Amino acid sequence: MRLLWVAAIWTIVIATAAIPSALTLNSPLLQWRDPVYIVAGFAGVIGMVLVFLQPLLVGGRLPGLAGARGRVVHRSVGVALVLAVVVHIAGLWITSPPDVVDALLFVSPTPFSAWGVIAMWAIFAAAGLGVLRRRMGAHLRLWRVLHELWLNLVFGRFESWRCIWLV
Repeated sequence: MRLLWVAAIWTIVIATAAIPSALTLNSPLLQWRDPVYIVAGFAGVIGMVLVFLQPLLVGGRLPGLAGARGRVVHRSVGVALVLAVVVHIAGLWITSPPDVVDALLFVSPTPFSAWGVIAMWAIFAAAGLGVLRRRMGAHLRLWRVLHELWLNLVFGRFESWRCIWLV
């Protein structure tokens, strides 16, 4: 029964990563796009997949990646996530600088642009906190609360903002 459960979890995780990736690569909307635009868009899809994996890794929810091993992979995936965001934004900048400026100034007509900008800054802030974790030393509890708060912006989970009062 345990083996079946492990196989089911990994099948769901792999499908959750593979299906959006396959749909993106096979999109008819990409036929007339430049390679830079395609790479930038695919970096965004990969970033979303990596965001999906992060809480599963740090929470020890994936079989074979619990505890310290999961946290090590969590850090590596975090670095890959930041790189995916940078590639995504750089590619969008190359293909359409005015759209990037509009998004960063929150004047873009599409709501997902604002969500993306907020998530981008929250990911950068959480990654910055990840780099500073050892320097915070005895303030591990504060670090954990701040890291979680920034990531709640990425996931759109605002009910956890109440934990600020626990510091």
